[in-house]
Amino acid sequence: MTVDAETVFQQGMRYQFENKKEEAYIAFKKTVKLNKRHAYAWANIGLYLLEKGCVTEAVKATKNFIALEPHNLKGYINLGLMFKEQKELGRAIRTFTKILEHYPEHSDANTNLAALSNEVGNLGKAIKYSQKAIKLNPYNPICYKNLADVYRKKEKISAASRSIQTAIFIDPLTPGLHVSKAHILLESNLLENAERSARNAIRLKSDLPTAYLILGLIKFEEGDLDESINVLKRAIELDPCLVEAVVNLGIIYSYKGLNSKSNYLLGRAINLAYLQVDLLVNIKVWQAINYFLLGDLCLANETIIESSIILKKKDGIAYRDKRSKKHNLGYISFLLKLIPLTSNNKPLPETRNIHHIGDSHCLSFAFKNLTINDQTYNIKPLLVQGVKAWHLASNKPNRFQSSFLGQIKGLDDSSPLFVSIGEIDCRDDEGILLHSRKYNKNSENVCLETTSGFIKFLANKVSKSAKNIYILGTPAPVINNNISMLSSNEKDRIKLVRIFNNQLKEQCYTYNFNFIDVYEYTKDSNGVNNNRHLCDGIHLNPDSLFDLFNFHEA
Repeated sequence: MTVDAETVFQQGMRYQFENKKEEAYIAFKKTVKLNKRHAYAWANIGLYLLEKGCVTEAVKATKNFIALEPHNLKGYINLGLMFKEQKELGRAIRTFTKILEHYPEHSDANTNLAALSNEVGNLGKAIKYSQKAIKLNPYNPICYKNLADVYRKKEKISAASRSIQTAIFIDPLTPGLHVSKAHILLESNLLENAERSARNAIRLKSDLPTAYLILGLIKFEEGDLDESINVLKRAIELDPCLVEAVVNLGIIYSYKGLNSKSNYLLGRAINLAYLQVDLLVNIKVWQAINYFLLGDLCLANETIIESSIILKKKDGIAYRDKRSKKHNLGYISFLLKLIPLTSNNKPLPETRNIHHIGDSHCLSFAFKNLTINDQTYNIKPLLVQGVKAWHLASNKPNRFQSSFLGQIKGLDDSSPLFVSIGEIDCRDDEGILLHSRKYNKNSENVCLETTSGFIKFLANKVSKSAKNIYILGTPAPVINNNISMLSSNEKDRIKLVRIFNNQLKEQCYTYNFNFIDVYEYTKDSNGVNNNRHLCDGIHLNPDSLFDLFNFHEA
């Protein structure tokens, strides 16, 4: 008995209705074998393959459907979603844009273009498409979620909160909305509320990888690095291709000082991030820093050059996170200058270690030898990326305190410890000045709270004797303008750096810490950096170490 294609197709539809997906797929495959021009069998084959993760084959099946039904918008919608799944964002955007050329009031096309525009960093278009989608379908929670995600990136947290609350009001049982709310609360540093939202998402769907991802980031910010690692491992277990979880797990290992383990995870992440230029640069920069800390300067140099090349590529993909780009450009510039100056540094026979902990300034003297009180030491950097004195002064536990204390735990108490923290506190665009302007506070009072809290943290938490701790002050600020043409912000910064160092010096004397006056060593008569001791315009040149200590002893 001969079976016709339509009969087999209808059997496949019955299987689909009964949720027998595999049997339905087999029936649809048999349908197109009997009749290659059966459009809706191709459409269902494409959807099944997309769900299975076979995106390339799904695209081929969907293109067959479009060729047979060129006026059916569903095919173009599915094709756009498949390109999005493949991270072919440009092709996805073109597909949905083509739909809007003929049907500008198409809600799904506007909704998807909002999400895609956000992903490639075109936030203006993302807002426009989101608002249009909301106008067309005001009861679609995804439209509000998309708008909330854009406002979060633009740091308009109040607007983001209102949008996500609307989405959750419409649909309180969709876990992904609670994940987005947790992300917004995390950006607002409302960690308890953020954790509550993340756990709400997990209660609604216990195997949702992104919920564990955001919970892991929250625990990281709370300073519970071990719990953060456990939670991120769970996210990766649920979705081994969740690149953000793999990258962040690698970064947390770096904060724990486990640099080899960090690079292993970051190496795994490269294969997952090959189409995301900004994420790939982030990974390469972190890898280069880890290699440097491990003393493998050849690999550090190769990797930082690779990151520089990737960043310069003109591939049409926007760098989506401006703060991350600034961070990466800073480290690329620094390491490209520092590595050649460090390459000949090797420990002398019978040397012990001085550990130098802090922000990026702790890298300047890496692996150099220094004699203190007739004992020769080799300097080993311990990096806590982004740490401010304010973080250590805080009464709330945070990742910077956990990283600092975790990395010095178990060090030899009889060996000196160098600490370089404070330069980030004294910048114009973050730290004390920004905080003082934002909350209308006196910057000198904020500075005193910061320096005194910082030194008290060291006195209470660090188990070394005070005489073995050396606090390195903050370099004089680099100002490129003529001294007679300074802006008010530049004048404020010059004054702040002077006050910060003076207060830090006084606090060190109170607790009998050694203070290395980097400020006096690097300033000119106007309190501006004399540019004689820097390797990249920001950080100290490695060769300044001996002069700096001679200056200190004098």
